[in-house]
Amino acid sequence: MQIVIQPVQLPMHKVTWAVWTHGCRNRVEEFPQPADFEARLGLFPYNFSGFGGQLFRIRRSRLYFWNMTSSKDKSYLQQAIRLAREGIGQGKGGPFGCIIVKADEVIGTGNNLVTSTNDPTAHAEVVAIREACAYLNSYQLTGCTVYASCEPCPMCLGAIYWARPDRLVYASTRLDAADAGFDDDLIYREIALPAGERQIPFVFMPEQEALDVFRAWKKMSNKKLY
Repeated sequence: MQIVIQPVQLPMHKVTWAVWTHGCRNRVEEFPQPADFEARLGLFPYNFSGFGGQLFRIRRSRLYFWNMTSSKDKSYLQQAIRLAREGIGQGKGGPFGCIIVKADEVIGTGNNLVTSTNDPTAHAEVVAIREACAYLNSYQLTGCTVYASCEPCPMCLGAIYWARPDRLVYASTRLDAADAGFDDDLIYREIALPAGERQIPFVFMPEQEALDVFRAWKKMSNKKLY
């Protein structure tokens, strides 16, 4: 496996900004094996999922990203970015685009349609997932890759997990979105809080009838799990 790295000088609390974009000019060195990479630079893994690879940290807060993408990924990702640009140019919604690919075929596309449709769930990823699932006549995206212009918000992340694609590739982070006025990172932080400490109160009001519905579902012999 070829490993391409790029040094990024950042404070450690900004670790999520250390994204290596495929084809970036200022790559510094290539290593044929991960072991050579670690031995040469004296690195230790810094656990960070989501980039489709492994992020590493070295002394003096210098960061390196182990890239696991291809030229096809770059091409599809650029299509998602173009959708984001077209969307804002046409006044459809926010600056987000997404495409879904299976076996080298684009089967779903979407850009953000929130303000043009008055639908707060019409995010680019959700729009693309709906189109792809309709095309496949399935509620699962097995064998698919999702390409998004930005790291998905928690809602879209949930939709992606429910759709179960093989992989997600994205071009910017939630911090980039927050800088542009879309504070997805706030929602990520809210999820981790106890229900009573969130900005929108979550009130648990137990009802036996709600549990009875689950019991009825468990007893069904013809239910379709997803």
